[in-house]
Amino acid sequence: MIELATQKDISHSEILAQIAKDAHAAFWNKEQFEEELKLACAQIFLCRTQANKEPLGFVCFRVYQDEAELTNFAVKVQEQNKHFGTELLSFALTYLLNKGVKKITLEVSTQNAKAKKIYTDFGFKKVSLRENFYEGGIDAELMLFTA
Repeated sequence: MIELATQKDISHSEILAQIAKDAHAAFWNKEQFEEELKLACAQIFLCRTQANKEPLGFVCFRVYQDEAELTNFAVKVQEQNKHFGTELLSFALTYLLNKGVKKITLEVSTQNAKAKKIYTDFGFKKVSLRENFYEGGIDAELMLFTA
């Protein structure tokens, strides 16, 4: 089940932080997820278990009029390769496009081939390189999706 997070999901912020850490996504701690859930521009989509509604994954965007930035995206390590990430990103992109978003950007590590593949499969295109963007001197690719 995939749905847009609400204020009640602040109770899951520790789980989201652990998913991000374990999946080597952009590491946000519990407090950062709590703050993100409070932002008016934030749209966080959760993939949940049917049984107890616990998050299996998330994708976060900040939306500014007709533009959005994908800020974080991860699926529990033990649930990867089961299409949850694909379903989550597909749902979120459809939702945002239906709300009038025309352009979506993101940064991804040049070393993260798995993430780059999913983004490319969804139509994101590399537009530039940000050298030494991540800790340890790792470069990032800036990618763009246009409707």
